[in-house]
Amino acid sequence: MVGGDRDIYDRVLPIFKIIGRDIAYMGESGSGQHTKMCNQILIAGTMIGVVESLLYAYRAGLDLDSVIDVIGKGVASS
Repeated sequence: MVGGDRDIYDRVLPIFKIIGRDIAYMGESGSGQHTKMCNQILIAGTMIGVVESLLYAYRAGLDLDSVIDVIGKGVASS
């Protein structure tokens, strides 16, 4: 997730490819940081959902390992 001048990005892309494998040009300066923030918001929301799901399972008296195993094999691979 990179932002900034496209010409400079193109010049340093070979270096980025040495230190990472998924490099994406996102636009003007700051765009990479904004994209990273979107990613962090998504991860935080997902983590909250996971915790709430496991808390619900715990309070319902379910075996957490079994719940995780079954949910992980579902269509959504949660």
